Amino acid sequence: MKKILFVILVMCLIWPSVVFSGNIKIGVVDLQAVLEKCEAGKAAIAKLKAEFKSLKDKLDKKKQAIDKLRAQIEKQKLMLTQEAQIDKELEYKQKVQEFKTLYSTYQQKMRIKERQLREPIVKELEKVLQKYGKERNFTLIIDKRNSGAVYSSPTIDITKEVIVEFNKAWRARKKKK
Repeated sequence: MKKILFVILVMCLIWPSVVFSGNIKIGVVDLQAVLEKCEAGKAAIAKLKAEFKSLKDKLDKKKQAIDKLRAQIEKQKLMLTQEAQIDKELEYKQKVQEFKTLYSTYQQKMRIKERQLREPIVKELEKVLQKYGKERNFTLIIDKRNSGAVYSSPTIDITKEVIVEFNKAWRARKKKK
């Protein structure tokens, strides 16, 4: 309890000097937009889509087969015996379950691969933001979407500038390899 009070007291003493010093410079960046719009992010998304295209096609075919089976069951409902109808329903449920399992596996593999592709991008982005902030004397740079801020002036949004800086850093990194 004493530690908490001490921290609060110190913050109360320090905060006004920081606030009134006039040297506060805050930037807001949309990290998700940076990841989606930077060259490395676009390349990662394209690679991810290409890698999982065959699996997506397989899922689409299974979905079409399930829809076709469902339509057949509905058409033949009155003509089938009760036993045949039960067999068709069982077959349908089995195919739906297989589809759900395959879909779940697909999503899990895709999330893992996305994380693997995104990790080096995020690490480089952190370095770029640190350098950008230091070079331009920012006191604070926050993520637009995850900061909890309800409003921020467009004048402090540095997303476009960060994308440009990140692309430069990423190209330089690729040249080194």
